Amino acid sequence: MTPCILFTYGSLLSEYPSALSREIHRACGLLGPARIAGHLLDLGQYPALVYDPQAEGRVEGELLDLKADEQLLAFLDAYEGYDPRLPPGENLYQRRRLPVEQAGGQAPIEAWVYVWQGPSDAYPRIPHSNYLDYFWRHENHRRFARRPH
Repeated sequence: MTPCILFTYGSLLSEYPSALSREIHRACGLLGPARIAGHLLDLGQYPALVYDPQAEGRVEGELLDLKADEQLLAFLDAYEGYDPRLPPGENLYQRRRLPVEQAGGQAPIEAWVYVWQGPSDAYPRIPHSNYLDYFWRHENHRRFARRPH
């Protein structure tokens, strides 16, 4: 069976204060901190990852083992607004397998990542690409966390 590893960088992080994040982490195995080449955008209430393999910057996040749960992956696709049946240009996010750097100098691992496909110049960048640091300083993001998902 193919491993089903997900890189999270926003509202699915283990320290993100929402019921959905807690439920996802109960169902999955947290593999630890990781990072990926690129940067984050502030979409108003949540972040979006712009993947750039040439970028010097890295987006901080976590790796989750989804335990090859196809129902959970389908739920996450819907939550992220990704429909795998649509052509790539018709989704704002694309779920892609990308190389992710594991903490502690371990070898990179391939993981599913929800990558932003929309326009990048219309949104501000999140400094330092660490979403949780940013989250606590922005009320719109904290309000989104309190909404039922």
